[in-house]
Amino acid sequence: MTVHWGVIGERGTTRTIPLKGGEDPDKVIAKESQRPKTEGYKKVSPAKHARIIVQYRINGMGTPEDLDRGHEVEGLMNECLGWLGLGDCDGNDIGSGTMNIFCFVVDSAVAIPHIVGELKAKGLLEGAVVAISSEEGDTVVWPKDFTGEFSI
Repeated sequence: MTVHWGVIGERGTTRTIPLKGGEDPDKVIAKESQRPKTEGYKKVSPAKHARIIVQYRINGMGTPEDLDRGHEVEGLMNECLGWLGLGDCDGNDIGSGTMNIFCFVVDSAVAIPHIVGELKAKGLLEGAVVAISSEEGDTVVWPKDFTGEFSI
């Protein structure tokens, strides 16, 4: 079992705990989670997570290559956001001219630079539009000089 902790937005520390034969992993998780709880840490309700959308323009309903890229971005976001304690990716949709990858994060201001940085590092930033979705609407945060229309 891997236990991971640290400051949101930083890689943190990881420790591996070998499970003994027949040991209940849920009990180990419960035990390991007690210390942070006693130090005042608590889970951020999913309702309080910000929704970030990574969008790419595609032709029509998209191609198998577009779908592959969507899965690649999903995996990248899960790795990036998960190991930094920021959140995760909740899938994608494709069709009608766009492909959207949906991420849910505990702090969008911390997450956005990491998302953009990871996309750039993996050669996936070109053509990407990154937006924060809220009840008031969607706000494009990347590229900084975006002038087009954004909709899901």
